[in-house]
Amino acid sequence: MSARVVKQTAFWSALAALAFPAACGSSGVVGGDCSASYVACDGRCVDTVNDPNNCGGCAQPCKAGVACHHAICTGTRGDGSSGASSGGESGEGGASAGASGNDGASGAGMNGGEAGDDTDGGKAGDGKPDADPACAPPYKRAEACGNCLTKCGGAAPTCSPDGMGNYACVLSCDAPLEQCSGQCVDFNIDPENCGRCGNVCPSNICQGGKCVGANVGHVVLACIDYQQPAKTSAQTTLLGNAVLLPSHNPVRILGYTEYAPAAERARVDQNIAYAAAGRGRGYSVTALDLYTSATATLNIDDYDVFLIYDQTAAPKGQLARVGGAWQKSSVVASFAAAGGTVIVLSGDTGEMGAFLSSSELLPVTAQTALGGIKLYNRAPADALGINVISPFLAPSDSCTFTTSQAPDAADIFVVSDAAGPAAGSPVVVHRVIEP
Repeated sequence: MSARVVKQTAFWSALAALAFPAACGSSGVVGGDCSASYVACDGRCVDTVNDPNNCGGCAQPCKAGVACHHAICTGTRGDGSSGASSGGESGEGGASAGASGNDGASGAGMNGGEAGDDTDGGKAGDGKPDADPACAPPYKRAEACGNCLTKCGGAAPTCSPDGMGNYACVLSCDAPLEQCSGQCVDFNIDPENCGRCGNVCPSNICQGGKCVGANVGHVVLACIDYQQPAKTSAQTTLLGNAVLLPSHNPVRILGYTEYAPAAERARVDQNIAYAAAGRGRGYSVTALDLYTSATATLNIDDYDVFLIYDQTAAPKGQLARVGGAWQKSSVVASFAAAGGTVIVLSGDTGEMGAFLSSSELLPVTAQTALGGIKLYNRAPADALGINVISPFLAPSDSCTFTTSQAPDAADIFVVSDAAGPAAGSPVVVHRVIEP
């Protein structure tokens, strides 16, 4: 090569060195510009996908000890479970930028550190983790985060939105997100975790931590004796239809027990057990033994059904006071309006009629004992009347309600003492409460 050519080559090399920042080096410059995944930041070509000092953009540093992966701060630097290689660069899935001449697909860092995975710290022999053939969207859980191959664990155990329409494993959830079963969720808008973990909105709409829309509420009033449990009796089917109206499984029942003898309650519970077992449903009963505790206890978040047992041991006049107190506080009415089910059991003794009137659940002026007469299912298509045989003999201590309420679309006389066409006197009333 001639001296002239050597001089020209040196000249153009020096000029090129002045034109392009030396910091870009072989890791960033291609044809005079920063290569793909690199961004010019203050005269330097920066890997904003993996650089913890410029994560997702120039001058956007991660917190101390936190690595940058896929342009978000996640995991812990140097921890194989976070996907960082021993060379300090991301080694995940071939997305990292190795030194010039290295095989980027291997995910190895500049110092030749082992390729790392976002979650399990290693890869299969073909360079990809084995996919679970049963894996299916949505990929927003720790077992499949962002895709079917990525499992969160180690230093980054939680799956969180990455701000770019996908999900990635992170160290912890950033506000307003909260952790639920290995997933970062927003209680304000997540219909599967609305207001709290596991609270699913039936409408699939969550706004401000509250489900939009409400289920129809129910009030069931039954003057039927439940002191002779039987698996296949009409009265057991009726009670099962009422208690199992809510879709929640197991059904959560709050039972008012203050003046209901334990032996009588146990027989009612046996009827419920028969009905639930026959339908493969679960349930739990929590006792409310003071009526004054209802306002602090009864709510739709904790209970699906408010079961008021027949209070046969109540002092004279006490049930009217209980009903009046609950009507004044609106605790029972509010529960039903929020989609709850209220069930009141009565018999031909005691003062449950006075309770119904003072609580304004049903205007009752009298209860008339039934002595083994035939009762008729007048609403076989109603939720309470389904699969209830007709006619059937009234259990011994059953009764009819004398009420000024006429049957209509929202007040269904499900069981009465008349075959028709007249409505007759109701024995079981189903009131539908619109939300």
